Amino acid sequence: MSLTFTKSSSVAQKVSGSLALIFSIISLGVIATWFQLHDVGALTDDPALHQGGLNWRNNIFNWHPILMTAGFILSFVWALLSFRLFPFDQKVNKFIHSFFHCASVVCWSLGLFAVVQRDNHNEYQYYGFYLIDLWSPHSWIGVTTMAWYGGVFLFGLLGFGFGLIPLELRPKYIGLHVSFGIITLVLVVASMESGIAELMGLDSICWPDYTVTSADTNPAANYSKHSFGCRLGNGAAILVLLTVMFTMHALIDVPTLQTTPLIAVKLQRFCHDFT
Repeated sequence: MSLTFTKSSSVAQKVSGSLALIFSIISLGVIATWFQLHDVGALTDDPALHQGGLNWRNNIFNWHPILMTAGFILSFVWALLSFRLFPFDQKVNKFIHSFFHCASVVCWSLGLFAVVQRDNHNEYQYYGFYLIDLWSPHSWIGVTTMAWYGGVFLFGLLGFGFGLIPLELRPKYIGLHVSFGIITLVLVVASMESGIAELMGLDSICWPDYTVTSADTNPAANYSKHSFGCRLGNGAAILVLLTVMFTMHALIDVPTLQTTPLIAVKLQRFCHDFT
């Protein structure tokens, strides 16, 4: 008995999936640029603390959003779309799927390590004092995301990778595994967007560099006056959102009237009652 996980996609899903892969790469590039140029999260106005860069010793926190993006957006999205988009056979796609999931776990684990080190170890302190942990919605959403992802990862690794789920039972569990992956994607976007918002708020980088003398009814006209860091942060948030949106469209099969007659009947009855 053989079991095939690879599924065909519509043209629209393939386009969405391809865009998701592209936007995931751009998202990582924008966030890496953002933290290379500006040390987001400094708690004082001392310019010496805004040194930017990716030095692990002096700016370890700057690696936190980069590694989280590499794990939750780039690697995770590529893992999710491997069976949908890549034109390889079952074994190759399974290897790609497993590889990117492993890369994702490694990246977000290092990202967690970076923020814990920044907050709790003297050798990484450039504020001169310790910082509290788990104080914001982003912190708790992030911990929930990592715990959920870790559980789903172990379930897939043990059940499908090491074959602990008998082959004849896997069709019953594969749907559960896929649905858990989509739930993880929802948690990921909540974690990423709340993290970006928190960082931009802590550093106040979007306070305007211009004086507002009248009602700002056309904010687009003044958007270029915001700092480059502000625009990078907002751009990163939109790119992450687009990546997740296109990924979900590529993954979720929408029922059609031709393939689901029961749904068609119910829809027709609903439309008849509504009219």
